[in-house]
Amino acid sequence: MKIVLKFRNYVTAFGMIVGNTISKRRISFDKARELIEESNIPSVAVTSDKSYDDLKRIIGLGTDGIQLHSDISYDLVDKIKKEYSGFIFKVFEIEKMIKNPFDEANKILSRMP
Repeated sequence: MKIVLKFRNYVTAFGMIVGNTISKRRISFDKARELIEESNIPSVAVTSDKSYDDLKRIIGLGTDGIQLHSDISYDLVDKIKKEYSGFIFKVFEIEKMIKNPFDEANKILSRMP
């Protein structure tokens, strides 16, 4: 927590890894709540969780945004959007070597309903 408090005058937001995501940087929900309350700057929960119940628990933290790193269904994202007023960031996996990034973006968009 000290690191967020130390830098809160120099950054406009911070992210934290929560939920069932496997990461050495993952923090507990209690620690996440503490950071949110103490920081006074926008926060983003970063997760690879894909179940509705897990995401509802993350929403319950009261962050300003959620960054989704999983292969989550678009239907579930729509369901979450209806219940959550914060920002929802979705990370898309793009091949490391692509010739035309616009073609890759169009492929991703074509898979969306």
